Amino acid sequence: MSGGVSKHKDVGPNRATVAQWTDLILAGEFSAIEAAFDRNATRGPDVIWSPKPGGMATPQLEFLLEYWSGLANSGEPPRMTRIDPIEMRPALGYVMLVDIVDGGSDLRYRLYGSGIAAITGFDLTGQSVYSHPSSPTTVEFFLATYEAVRLKRTPLYSAYGPRTSKVMARTWQRLTLPLLDEKGVVGRFLVGTLPVNRTGNVISKRL
Repeated sequence: MSGGVSKHKDVGPNRATVAQWTDLILAGEFSAIEAAFDRNATRGPDVIWSPKPGGMATPQLEFLLEYWSGLANSGEPPRMTRIDPIEMRPALGYVMLVDIVDGGSDLRYRLYGSGIAAITGFDLTGQSVYSHPSSPTTVEFFLATYEAVRLKRTPLYSAYGPRTSKVMARTWQRLTLPLLDEKGVVGRFLVGTLPVNRTGNVISKRL
């Protein structure tokens, strides 16, 4: 799910970088992150806090935002128990559920959408986000966005893409939505991830 997906046996995401980028994302300051992406031959990232219904470029993300907003109560994120996979049918295949594990020391894919897996060539269901085979820079950004959303408890839209013309997905669009556990704290994320081609259409691959 990045501009250059590869296996990094000896190099992984840096937790100090994740913490620094979390602060930058919360502050709305992205120049340092953009510079790191540029060094990784990746465009972006574009980041929007609290996107409004009607503003998503893809129907799947628009549906997810409206679905999440409809379950939210008095400005609070919805409870994770309110999420019904059957009701998310318009976006299924491009949906991930990410659990916060051990108080935030780890994040784990509870569900990794089949459509995403068909495009990327791997299924990370049950695995840690830290094990994602994208470049460390991309995974550090994933982790920082999750932590920022956990702290701010509001939706976050982001988009990035490879600079090379040889990669099928021109842009990856992501919508990260917080969900509350039984204690009323963010314990899971509902994430829509869309690979989009040069014409703005969502890429799909027959399973």
